[in-house]
Amino acid sequence: MRPSKILVLHKKSAFEYYQAMPSGMRPDCARDQRFRETHDRHYQSLETIEQLLQENGLDYCKAARGEITDYSLFDFVITVGGDGTLLEGARYVEEQLILGVNSDPLWSVGRLCAATTDTFPVLLNAIMSDHFQSGRLNRMTVRFERSAQQVYFINDLLIAHENPASMSRYCLTVGKKAEEQRSSGIWISTAAGSTGAVHSAGAPVLDLQSDKILYMPRELYQGWTHAPYSLLGGVLEPDTVLELESLMTRGMVFVDGCHLRMAFSAPERIRIDRATTPLRLAILPES
Repeated sequence: MRPSKILVLHKKSAFEYYQAMPSGMRPDCARDQRFRETHDRHYQSLETIEQLLQENGLDYCKAARGEITDYSLFDFVITVGGDGTLLEGARYVEEQLILGVNSDPLWSVGRLCAATTDTFPVLLNAIMSDHFQSGRLNRMTVRFERSAQQVYFINDLLIAHENPASMSRYCLTVGKKAEEQRSSGIWISTAAGSTGAVHSAGAPVLDLQSDKILYMPRELYQGWTHAPYSLLGGVLEPDTVLELESLMTRGMVFVDGCHLRMAFSAPERIRIDRATTPLRLAILPES
């Protein structure tokens, strides 16, 4: 496979965001030398990747997170940053190959990133000569009934009130069982997201290749007038469909973190199930 059009999707560093703030508003940590050092390592990685693509005569487009809307223009996506950058690219690709490069292993979390700048040349050559592995990673789809929006997620969803101090109210349906819940929100996660927030909320960690689904309500309200809840969270089979009806005036769905937020206010309903198209991740050269 010789990619005909490559997208290099990169993050912006925390140092950049801090530098864009008025000097009197920057937090004290923005003066920490560590932020400048990780900024420099990240952009050195990006420069190295661009140089290798140019040396191999490959056509590519470079864009920061949030700048690209049409991923169908590309047949290969390289993300440069950490898992957050890879998750953004993975949300929009269909069957294209995606490769995550951890631009600063000393600082960035890169559990899903197969490469660093040290190993990227080997992986790039393997991809160009079709001597590589591509893992299939389970992902899920959330569909909005009224607005007809739908989006992939690879790690998790948080469904909650837009104000974290407010109660989240919704009707949850798992398979054929439904109940109204009041809580601090609810996590729904793939195996890839099972080591994150849903695990902190009490869910087990799943094998990365598992196609099972996790759900976990947060801090269910135990009012004295309310019957005991029965949908308390757990591991679901991959063909299980989850549905939620919002009972909130200002509900929100947070997709794979905080960068993508989608309004979920009454009477909106959402359906969550496994995507028919898994994520195609570049992993390692074949032995």
